[in-house]
Amino acid sequence: MAIGAKIGAPHRPVIAVAGDGGIMFTINELATAAEEHLALPVIVWNNDALNAIVEQMDQRQIPRIGVEPKSPDFLRLAESLGCHATRSRAPNIWRNLCGMLSPPIVRP
Repeated sequence: MAIGAKIGAPHRPVIAVAGDGGIMFTINELATAAEEHLALPVIVWNNDALNAIVEQMDQRQIPRIGVEPKSPDFLRLAESLGCHATRSRAPNIWRNLCGMLSPPIVRP
């Protein structure tokens, strides 16, 4: 995620962006960010799939096996780790997140 960037430059705004599949590989880092009280907004782009892999499989006409996992409720997951969590479908999400001061997780 972006923990190193935020620790290395705590005065600078840092935003982490991950897909739903990718965030599941690094969810422990969200826990660390919360424990360290880092002001690190995390945007989770949830399409209920490992989309980059899905596209490659589709191009090669390979059956979609194991690339459309069930995603957890990211809001509850973030809150269970002590993060502020918000769900947004707003098109201006990037502008809104730049000013946030707590480490949320957002699921568009």
